[in-house]
Amino acid sequence: MNLKDKLTELAKRLEQFGHDIDSEEQTKNSLVLPFIEALGYNIHEPTDVKAEVTCDVGIKRGEKVDYCIYVKGRPSILVECKSLGYDLSLVDGQLLRYFHCSEAKFSILTDGREYRFYTDLDNPNKMDQEPFLSLDLNELREEVVKEVSKFAKAEFDVYSLHRNARDMRYRQKLKERLASELNEPSSEFVRLIAKPLYPEVFTQRVESHFAPLLKQALKSYINDLLSSQLEKCSATQIVTTNKERTDDLVKNQIVQEQVGQAYSKKTPSKGLSVTFPDGEVIQYSRGIETFIAALRKIGFSVAHDVGIIHAGYNLVDKQKRPVTDGDTAWQHAVEDGWYVYANISNKVKAQDLREISRVKGLGLIVEV
Repeated sequence: MNLKDKLTELAKRLEQFGHDIDSEEQTKNSLVLPFIEALGYNIHEPTDVKAEVTCDVGIKRGEKVDYCIYVKGRPSILVECKSLGYDLSLVDGQLLRYFHCSEAKFSILTDGREYRFYTDLDNPNKMDQEPFLSLDLNELREEVVKEVSKFAKAEFDVYSLHRNARDMRYRQKLKERLASELNEPSSEFVRLIAKPLYPEVFTQRVESHFAPLLKQALKSYINDLLSSQLEKCSATQIVTTNKERTDDLVKNQIVQEQVGQAYSKKTPSKGLSVTFPDGEVIQYSRGIETFIAALRKIGFSVAHDVGIIHAGYNLVDKQKRPVTDGDTAWQHAVEDGWYVYANISNKVKAQDLREISRVKGLGLIVEV
C-alpha cells in the first residue's frame, strides 16, 4: 500500500470513529501514531520514534514534546499533538520553544485530522510562525500527499526537504498573488498588460477603463483553457461502427479507461470553489479556508439564520460546544464570537453553501 492508500484508510477511520475520540491520548493512539507509521517509521522502535522527549528551555524545565522522530540516529521531526478538533491556531509558543532547543529541522503540529508542517525559513533554528505545508485527512489532495511522502523514512533528506519547503512557500505566495489579481487586478498589473496595447497616453482614466476588461479577459481565458482541455479528453474517445459488435464492446471499454486516465491527469480536482454574483471567486488550497471566507462574505448571521444543523449544533453559531481537555469540538472560532462547524467533507460544505444560497436567494455557484 502506498501513502495515499494508507492515509485514505486513516481518513475512513476518522470518519467512522471521530466522534468517539474525546481526548488527546485517544487522538495520539487512533490517528497520530498511525500517521507516523504510514510514513514508514516504526513506532515501537525507540531508534525511530520516542515519546515524551524532554526539551528544557531556559528557566522552563521538564517540558516534553509528544514525539520525536529520528532519521539515521538524529532527531529530525518534532510532533506536538492536540485533541481532535482543537483549533490549532490557538496553540501557544510551546512547539516553537521545543524547536529552538532541538536539533530537528522540522516539526508537525496536529489534532489528528490536520497536520501542519513547519521549519525555519525565516530565521535559522527558529520555527516559522506559519506552516509551509498542511494536510487535512478530510481533504486528501494528490499534490499535498505527494509532498508529505517526501517525509517518509525511505525518502527523508533534510537538505532537499528544506529547499523544497522554501519553494513551496514561494509557490503558495505566487498562487495567492495570481488569485488576487484575478479577482481584482492591481494598478501595476493593469498597466503591465494593457499599456502596450494602448497607443496613446495611459492615464488614470484609461486604466480605470481597462481594469474591468482585464478581469473579464482573465476569467474568459481560464474558462477557454479548461474547455479546451476537456475537449481534448473527449476527442480521444473513439466512436466505432456496429461492425464486429463483440470486439467493439471490448475496444470501447479500453478507450473509456484511457479517457478516464487522461481526464484524471489533465483536470485535477480543484477543491471547493464559490463564485458570487458580483464576479468574485473564492477558492483557497484548503476547503475550510474557502468555506469560512465564503460564509464571511455571505455574513455569519445570515448563514446562522438558515439553521443548518450538524451533530446537534448550528453550522454557524455563537454557542460553543462543551469543552473536553481543551478541545474546541470541531468548531473554528471566527470573528465577533461566531463558531463554524468544520468536521464535514468538501462535498457537504458545498451542499451547505448551496442550501444557504437557495434559502437566501444569493445566486452562488458552488463547485467541488
